[in-house]
Amino acid sequence: PLTQEFQEYEMPTPHSGPHNPWVARNGLVWVTENAAHKLAVLDPNTGKFTEYTPPQGAGTHTLREDSQGNIWTSGKITKFDVQTKKFTVYDTPDVYDVAVDSHNNAWGGSGAKGSIVRVDSKTGDVKLIPVPGATNFRGVEVDAQDNVWFGDVMGHRLGRIDHQTGQMTFYQPPTPNYSPYGIVIDKKTGKIWTADYLGANVTRLDPATGKFTVFPFPSEIQMIRFFGEDLQSRIWFTDFATGRIGVLDTGESKTSTSAQR
Repeated sequence: PLTQEFQEYEMPTPHSGPHNPWVARNGLVWVTENAAHKLAVLDPNTGKFTEYTPPQGAGTHTLREDSQGNIWTSGKITKFDVQTKKFTVYDTPDVYDVAVDSHNNAWGGSGAKGSIVRVDSKTGDVKLIPVPGATNFRGVEVDAQDNVWFGDVMGHRLGRIDHQTGQMTFYQPPTPNYSPYGIVIDKKTGKIWTADYLGANVTRLDPATGKFTVFPFPSEIQMIRFFGEDLQSRIWFTDFATGRIGVLDTGESKTSTSAQR
């Protein structure tokens, strides 16, 4: 970002469909290969890729790292043990995205079942939590209190499952076609960022107040799906409509820093 120079890393398997990379705490970059049905990891210092082929039926869509450094993938929820290099495929319905809580339990949303799916990492037990009226899920994320946030795309709402009570709460901004895709939780403030991919916005919810702040794209044809936040609280995304990488800088972090001084 400082020099605006790109460095490309060619996947070892041609046409493998790399998707949804994740930077692990040790700096290695994990990525699913949708078309090749593989899991790959890149050492950005050497440019070397290592690929792993999971068993048939394992998930290779999105991924997350747990507190032990293991990699969880979506589709049929799957765990890859980075030490033993062993895959564990859990008997879940397909989920679009996956998230991991502080106890290393995995979460995802199944549109076919209209439910949020939970995998207990210690016992392997699978639990389905019905979501009234929901048929289409995309992003899922877990906050610092282990509350689960999920996007009900066609319901045009953001859902939350309370970790303590199991109560389900829904939030809906006053914007047409709000369709939450990727979800990112600000580690500093706990605010919930969502990619409104049909409404052409980046949308933020303050859970403490229930207030939404909407950052519209210049054009309504622009589309955001999964995205990320850097250490300066800037939001980085890919724009599917224009084939570009974009960044949203609200300027709030600068204001906060100035105030602290």
